[in-house]
Amino acid sequence: MTSKSLFFKLLRENVKRRAWAIALAVLGFFFSLPINLALTMENAIKTKFWRYNDYEQLVFAEGVSEAEKLAKILEIKTQIVLDSVKFGNGLIAFLIIVAAVVIGVSSFSYLHNRRKVDFYHSIPVRREILFAVQYMGGFLIVALAYLVNLGILMVVSCAYQVPLSAVLGTAMMGWLLNLLFFLLMYAVVSIAMIMTGNMLVGILGTGVFFFYMPGMITLLVGYCSTFFETIHYYFLTGDGSPFMAAIKWTSPVSAYITAIGWNMGNQLGKHIPALFIILFAAVALALLALELYRKRPSESAGKAMAFKWSMMPIRVLLVFAFGMGGAMFFWLLQSTIVWLVFGAVMGSLISHCVIEIIYNFDFKKLLSHKLQYAGCLACVLLAVMAFRFDWFRYDSYVPDEGKVAEAAVEIRLDSGWANFLEIEPKEDGTLGITYYDGVEILPDHMHITNLAPVLRIAEQGRDEALERREKQMRRFTDHETSAGSSSFIIGYENDGDEGENGRYNTRVSVVYTLKSGRKVYRQYDLYLSRVMDDYSALYDSPEYKDGLYYRVMELQPSDVAKVSYSERNKRVSVSPDGNSGYGDLLAAYQADLAELTTTQRLEENPIGQIWFVNRYESAYAEQQLKLYEQRNAGVKARMYQYELDSSQTWPVYPSFKRTLSALEAHGIQVGDLVPDDEIRSVMLDMSGVMRELGLRELEDEELAARYPVSGDGATLVFEEPENIRLLMDAMVDEECLNFNGLCEAQVAVYVTADTAAPTGRTGGYLQTNKITPEIKALFKGTPLEEYDLTGETEEADRVTAEADGVTAIEVPIMAESVVVD
Repeated sequence: MTSKSLFFKLLRENVKRRAWAIALAVLGFFFSLPINLALTMENAIKTKFWRYNDYEQLVFAEGVSEAEKLAKILEIKTQIVLDSVKFGNGLIAFLIIVAAVVIGVSSFSYLHNRRKVDFYHSIPVRREILFAVQYMGGFLIVALAYLVNLGILMVVSCAYQVPLSAVLGTAMMGWLLNLLFFLLMYAVVSIAMIMTGNMLVGILGTGVFFFYMPGMITLLVGYCSTFFETIHYYFLTGDGSPFMAAIKWTSPVSAYITAIGWNMGNQLGKHIPALFIILFAAVALALLALELYRKRPSESAGKAMAFKWSMMPIRVLLVFAFGMGGAMFFWLLQSTIVWLVFGAVMGSLISHCVIEIIYNFDFKKLLSHKLQYAGCLACVLLAVMAFRFDWFRYDSYVPDEGKVAEAAVEIRLDSGWANFLEIEPKEDGTLGITYYDGVEILPDHMHITNLAPVLRIAEQGRDEALERREKQMRRFTDHETSAGSSSFIIGYENDGDEGENGRYNTRVSVVYTLKSGRKVYRQYDLYLSRVMDDYSALYDSPEYKDGLYYRVMELQPSDVAKVSYSERNKRVSVSPDGNSGYGDLLAAYQADLAELTTTQRLEENPIGQIWFVNRYESAYAEQQLKLYEQRNAGVKARMYQYELDSSQTWPVYPSFKRTLSALEAHGIQVGDLVPDDEIRSVMLDMSGVMRELGLRELEDEELAARYPVSGDGATLVFEEPENIRLLMDAMVDEECLNFNGLCEAQVAVYVTADTAAPTGRTGGYLQTNKITPEIKALFKGTPLEEYDLTGETEEADRVTAEADGVTAIEVPIMAESVVVD
């Protein structure tokens, strides 16, 4: 008998003996594919395709022909079938993972039975053939069960009038790709079963191979984020993070989950190299399983581990991981060195004992290999102490200027309102939005070569990070609690003893591009007031501003599709000039923004905001509007237009003389969109101030006697035109204030416009440097008389930083208000 015929005869016999596995696989795919499709179709038809029509029932407008109706329904049904069979279907992916474990365990479980091992190994057949029979048999069970049920699904699809030609290609592609990842996981399970002598231990080993590396890397990310003050979140968890890449590709399960998120329809070519690597890995692991099978001792059946050489490294790796995990667990509970050490000792000791019991199947052996445990514990303690005390000097690192080629900087005080996104054509011809993190995209647009201000800001951030770290660690050690305080003033923060030198707290992200080409990410939380000269030099530089605001600074006049302007919650479209279109307005704004200085921002807030919508953004809005109307039977909507345009807003400051003149030339009267005489009243919400002054605890009668003007109300209402003018001159719109964190503001204000105007109410704050004695006089006899509105007294520094302590913008309850004439 030839080896080929022997192989197929043994394979046939192997498949016959595994009827239970075949039945299980067939049933699993039967309910996951054809039955699931039939149920999904029935539910979709009953709900008028609500789930597949942007969560709106499919209702056709009058005049739509029967052919158009049928075409639309067929389109949705086809999409339902494609979702059921394509690579990326979550139910099929789960079934593939379960099948890899179940079939892998069943294929080599006989190795854990001494009688079966003796029988198989007594047959005059080479071990390579025995391995191939078991391995190929398991693969064929899953592949054929999957394929047969795909065929049944095609019949169901045709029953719902979905043509076979529309879904067959996607179904076969999903079949091939899912089987590729099945092979990858199947090989790992097989290795785990071959390396062990007990089924339960083999299953535990599978879990170790599947989850050890992702879990260990996740734990490392936790240590870095917990103990390193200056580590950047993008470096830890962003798309370009080495940690996230390692988590994705160090386990067959995580690799499968990662691939599920790929678009294998229109972007298959983009992922072909990765798929070849996965195929190579699956083949390499299968060959490794074969080699282990060949060298596996027959007498290892019934033991925990088949190879003695594997016991020590597996023990060390697991004990180290559990020791690190135990230390982190107790640090999160108590955050002291004592509990950190306790967690390290207990995590490593318990795991060591459990592993020894599993290895030896004997409780008396739980303390075996004491020296190995001692070495593991020492390594754990060294690692956790290195993180706790930053022996890596990670937080202390600031690169030498001579080693840095350029830098990109994002200061949240300057960019917190900006959206970093791109609208670009997709492979299917439609437009799509890609969102970016600032540090991800700014290095492509910002190239700061004057590094001195950047490095001095970084050094200040580093010093504050080290000081904050020591204070935090000392507080944990001494069981102290601290209650920081801050003023109500927006743009001002201090920790209780910083005074004037503790203003403008913000987060600074820096991407250093070293001359070696390596990028280094750091983030610092610091007070800009301590580096105001360097911050001013950085902000005033073209390299910083042109890079940070690249979406408008790099915009060309020919790309501008439309412009609109808004102030006091009233938005108007700007008409293009007959000759230059929007070129003059764009050039004027770019010049004003480039010349904006920190000195100006300290003195003034924006008075309005402007949108420059490019042609891609305009086309995307039209695309989304059209899609919305198609899905909703022609219903008109401005939802997508509003959402898109809101992301393009830019501040207009009073000092932007060129922009103001250009807007006036285009017919926009800046500062006069909502005149003061259209405002019926101005309301001041005092609820936050009353909470801070403890007035909420007073009885109504006592409150009325103490503050006869405001009575027991939390809202002041001013209706006299002169009073309205005073308050409106000092008010900055809330949306405009978000653009600038340097010019301080106080007290929330609600403005009610004329009822004939569609804008309704607009809210904002009183700008502190515009709160005049005349305005303060309006508050006589109210709680605001006792409260320091400008932040110049110790009372403002004493106010707590709780969010509900801020005089928040909220719709005033007129029943609690009193009119002040």
